[in-house]
Amino acid sequence: MNLLALITLVALSADGAPVLDAPLETSTGRKVTLASLWGKPAVFFYEDKDSVLLNLKLKQDLAARAGDRGWTDKLSVIAVANVSSWNWFPAKGFVLSAVRDAEKKTHVPVYLDFEGSITRPPWRLSGNGSTVMVFDAHGTPLRTWSGKLNDADFEALSGVLEPLIR
Repeated sequence: MNLLALITLVALSADGAPVLDAPLETSTGRKVTLASLWGKPAVFFYEDKDSVLLNLKLKQDLAARAGDRGWTDKLSVIAVANVSSWNWFPAKGFVLSAVRDAEKKTHVPVYLDFEGSITRPPWRLSGNGSTVMVFDAHGTPLRTWSGKLNDADFEALSGVLEPLIR
């Protein structure tokens, strides 16, 4: 995916840089915008229900590395679930309950894309599978991976993060 095509003037950060945004929902049903979550460098995961475990090793390694290197307060993990096919009653209630249970186990908030906003412009991410992105503190995308990341991908991700976190 061409990163320049991905960046569209949707919102502006405090310094006037373009920021990607999308309407999301928390597991408690509260509406939020993705732009409201920027403020620290971030690792962004966009996954459907069948792909949550695809990059589990990456998530575990990232958590361990963040703890070892003191990144916990300097880095955001933004997990967004593509649940657009579940945006109907009563399925939506079951999704919200399942996500709340997952959040209790992982201690990571999961934001819900009930509208499929991240599959449409300016994002255009796949609604199936797993996409991992690194963003700077202003919400500017720096690097994107799709599918299952291997060890070299994880090292590349770490290489992008480290200068942002120092």
